[in-house]
Amino acid sequence: MTKLSVIAAASALLLASSAAFAAQAPAGFENAGNPAAPAGFGAPSAPTSTIAQLVHSGTDKQRVSVTGRLTNFLGGENYELTDDTGRILIQLDDDRNWGHLQKGALITVFGELDREHGNVKIDVDDAVLAK
Repeated sequence: MTKLSVIAAASALLLASSAAFAAQAPAGFENAGNPAAPAGFGAPSAPTSTIAQLVHSGTDKQRVSVTGRLTNFLGGENYELTDDTGRILIQLDDDRNWGHLQKGALITVFGELDREHGNVKIDVDDAVLAK
């Protein structure tokens, strides 16, 4: 086998495997899939807050957890999370599989509060269906 054909075969294998493990977005939005997700793993702990508490008094880089519903896809990695007290922008990194989440589902997100130029968002590390 020539060196060129070995390189071509390795490239094809790498491309095929990366497509098989592509990250999934939350389901229920136009851009989302719905694969099965492993169950039984605990989520990271952080103090539980309401969205209003985070927006009004949360501090930059604060570790947070909040429960709400995914209500809007805002483009890219950005979604809107809503609870009875308000709404907040959350960012779900596209290098993670979020396929176990669905539009309108009650979820708890865990992450870091980011305050920047008067805007507040949560950079999500993990999210689980709320009980």
